[in-house]
Formats: sequence, structure tokens, C-alpha cells
Amino acid sequence: MGRNTELGEKYKGHKPLIDWGRDFLESSVIPAIEKYNQTRKEKGGADSTIYFWVHKDAPETVKESLRLLTYTSIIRKTDSSIRATRSELGARYEVKYGCIISLFSNPHSESKGFYSAISKGLFPEFGKAHASYQGITNLRGAIEDDNSFRDSIQTMLKKPVSVLQLLTEWQIGKLEGAGIKTIEDLYDKSEDDLISTIYNVGPARARLMKNAATAELLEYLSG
Repeated sequence: MGRNTELGEKYKGHKPLIDWGRDFLESSVIPAIEKYNQTRKEKGGADSTIYFWVHKDAPETVKESLRLLTYTSIIRKTDSSIRATRSELGARYEVKYGCIISLFSNPHSESKGFYSAISKGLFPEFGKAHASYQGITNLRGAIEDDNSFRDSIQTMLKKPVSVLQLLTEWQIGKLEGAGIKTIEDLYDKSEDDLISTIYNVGPARARLMKNAATAELLEYLSG
């Protein structure tokens, strides 16, 4: 039985929530952030965002799904009680910077200006009955083995970069030669870090390396 199948068997209660959260990020959150930034740019706004907001009364399954994804560091909950439109309260989340900047046509050249313009006070909002929540409210699987789940992710992060199937032997050798030995080492590096520390690695290869680590995390979580 493969690694992913084993995880799916072990965490039957987590898997539907993780799958939903991954789809929510890819289909709703990241496109909303991208559109939000583009709209502000077209209107002459100087600020940008990597944040999104979820209403405090959103379904518990939505909040649980997002909590599980914070273990991967793809998102991070920065605040629990932030007022948004109409003074409604909710939680603010941050999407990993590299996930947003990788959408740009020229991430390396645009990164510095975008990063300096990020404002924590700007974010697309997902209200308590947002259309994106359809299909999640019935996922009531109990999360009882939380410590074991977290330990499993930590074990996965300690695996060597050589397990990343999306990378070539040359790329793996370059990472190891730069002291980047584990998936966690790679995941914690920015694309600019990789470009500046590894000879002959430019923006395209740096992005591919980072995407390989993210893809492995998401595949592992999806079981």
C-alpha cells in the first residue's frame, strides 16, 4: 500500500475537509486575492494583499478545514477578531507569499515592489454564507487524533528532497549541495533565496523547486 493510501486510510475524518480546503484555496481564495490586487492596480491603488477574511459565523467545517491547512504553512491565521465590511467580525488568514507571487508573469522582478506594498488592512471577504461553502456543511467528520495528524506532517517534512518526484536528479543535487536537505528546508526557502544561493538556478527553476515541495505537501494531505 502506498504512502498516500495509508494516510487516507488513517485519517478518514480529515481527508474530506483537507480536500475541500485545498479546492477552496485554489478555486476561490487565491483567484479572489489575484482579482482584488489586479482591480486595485487598475484603479491606481498602491497597496496589495496576500490576506483573506472569513466570517466568525462561517460553518465550523470551513474553519476546521482551514485550521488543518495551517499545519502546512500554505496559509496562516494571523488574527481571530478582525472587523470587515459592515463591522462584521471574522478571522484574517495569510496565504504564503510564494503562492501569490508565483502567479505573476515576472515573479522575480515584481516581487520587491509587491511585497513592500502589502497591507494587512486589505483582503477579499468570505461571509458566513458564502457560495464557496456549498458542500462543506455536511462534512461533520470528528477530528479526534489531532496530535497524531500534526506529527505525521512533521515526519513528512523531515523527508529528504530526493523523494520529490517532480524534481530531476540535477535539481536535487543542486539543492543538497546548497545545504537544503529536507522538504522542510526547501519549503522554508523563498524563490529569491534559491536564486541567490544556488548557482545556475534562475526564477523558472526556483519556482519549479518550490512548487514541487508544495505539491508534495498537498498530495500527502489529500491521501
